Amino acid sequence: MIPSTLFGLALFLVLLAPGLAYMLRHERVVPAQQYSAFRETLRVVFVSVVCLTITGLIAAGLRWLVPSETPDIGRLVEDPVDSVREHYVQYTWWVLALIVFATLLGALAADPRVVQLLHRAGETRAVRLLSGATDTGIRSISAWY
Repeated sequence: MIPSTLFGLALFLVLLAPGLAYMLRHERVVPAQQYSAFRETLRVVFVSVVCLTITGLIAAGLRWLVPSETPDIGRLVEDPVDSVREHYVQYTWWVLALIVFATLLGALAADPRVVQLLHRAGETRAVRLLSGATDTGIRSISAWY
């Protein structure tokens, strides 16, 4: 589905911000081979979805812990026009904060220490058993990057 309005395009770009922050930082700090445009696009989308999901879960937890300080999403779903009209400043600040948090989370995910930790976790016996990976000792990674 392609965005057909200017608002849709802006929303599309904002929602890809965490993945873009991840890719920009990852390319700067972690040496890697060049991938196809399709694979890089999938990576941006995947990282964005993961970061936005984590951010949404944290926002839901905040709503559960302190319901008086967070926006009422139930009211927003039931009556969006009146809810936004009455609390547009609160919604704007919350959306901005959540997008910034998700983008920072994406940039943090590309930190070399986090990447190294994920590589070490991928080499554990439990992860190899769950993923079905076998240890042949042969790596298919080129040393020319």
